[in-house]
This record gives sequence, structure tokens and C-alpha cells, in this order.
Amino acid sequence: MRNRTMRNFWRYVMTGVGFAMLVTIVLMATGWGSAVASNIGSVFVSNTSSNPVPVTPTGTVPVHEQGTAQTQEQNLDANGNIKVHEQGTANVNVTGTPSVGLAASGNTVKIDPNANTVQVQAGSGPLQTQAADNPAFHPVLAEDFLTTGEADQETHFYAVPAHEELVIEQVSIEVGGFASGTTVQHAGIVVNVGGTLAPFFLPMSNSSNGRASIGDVQTRIYADPGTQVYCFMGLNQSDPGTQGRCDISGYLVPLG
Repeated sequence: MRNRTMRNFWRYVMTGVGFAMLVTIVLMATGWGSAVASNIGSVFVSNTSSNPVPVTPTGTVPVHEQGTAQTQEQNLDANGNIKVHEQGTANVNVTGTPSVGLAASGNTVKIDPNANTVQVQAGSGPLQTQAADNPAFHPVLAEDFLTTGEADQETHFYAVPAHEELVIEQVSIEVGGFASGTTVQHAGIVVNVGGTLAPFFLPMSNSSNGRASIGDVQTRIYADPGTQVYCFMGLNQSDPGTQGRCDISGYLVPLG
């Protein structure tokens, strides 16, 4: 009885295995298994954080840093400073008061009158300048005396050359030797510009003893080519002992 039961059990087992193999062969032959697999849209993995699924990344994997990320700059110089290459026009700020030196033989400094301000510090000495538009001035120094003793005296003591303009920069007049009671009423020079004779009067100052009067001014007076420069003085009275001296200093500018 027992042997019969065992034989029936194994008969059922072999029948089931054979049926399963037959079904598998049929599914593979008809492609039904691939069709079922293609209809599966997604697979959900429900592992918890304590049991994560191991993943092997390929290519570039984006990472979202949590908390404060520790980074280290690789593009550093020998002192540990970050090397920076400025793009476009760089803005540079200078801190402190830098000292700038210019070599007299190797630099040219130009000043834009619309954008620059030049300041000379007090105590740095006089500022030396030179007129760049007239490099070859012809200096002029002329002198003449008035000794007639008359109340009004005049003399022409310098003739301006043709084709040159006279520029007078300083005028000096000294009157002396007059007797007590004689005073200088006026003194100056006369020039001709554009056909017009124009007198220029000097302020005169008496000496402490009252026997002389001096006037000296720095100025800029022009005289045309081919004209005469006159010196004049006027006394309050005729005085035979009076002597006067006129001096001018300046330069000539060629007119071409």
C-alpha cells in the first residue's frame, strides 16, 4: 500500500514538471514573455535608509552638498594667494600715498587742460616754466637818458626792427638830482601798436631824502615793427640839475 502511494506521488511530480517545461517552451517560442516585460513601466525599490541599495555611477554624477562644504583652491601662487586673470578693463585702486618718480632724461609728461589739475606744494621752491611756442626769443635791453632839465622831457630810445614785434616785459625809470621843491609829476613810455600811440604811466616813489624818484614794473607791452619806443617824464618845474634814465627789457618775435 505504501509503495503504491509513493509511486503515485512521483508520477504527479513528474507530470507537473513536464507541464511547466512545456509552458515555458511555448512562451519563448511565441514571444509572449518579451511583450509582458515591455509593458512594465517602472520598478519601485522600497529599501529604507538603513538598508540602502548599492549603486555604481557612470559618467558625471551631480552632487547636492549638504551643510558646509570644505573646498580648497588649486590655482594658487607660491605665497598661497589665488591667481586671478582680469577679463576686460581692470579697475585698480591705489591705497595710501605712493611716491612716483620721473627720470628727467627718459619721460615726457603731458597735461590735458580739460581733465588735469596741477598743484605745486608750498615750500617746494619756484616753479620753472618755459614758453614752448617761442623757443628762439631775441632778447632786448635798451637804455636812454634825459638831461635837458626841462619840466617835460621825451626821448625816443629804441627802434623796433622791421618784421619783428617787440614785447616789453619790464620798464624802469629813475629821476634824480633835482633841487628842493622839484617833484616828478608823471613818467612812463609810449609805444605804437596798429598806428596808435599809447602812453603807459609808471607809479613813481620818492627816495627818503626827496632828491630822487624811482618807478619799476613788470608788464607786457607790445610795439609794432618799424616803430619807435619813447620815454617821457614830467616835473612840476624846470630843474637844470635833474637827470632821468629809462630802461626796458623784453624780446623780439619774428613775424615771418
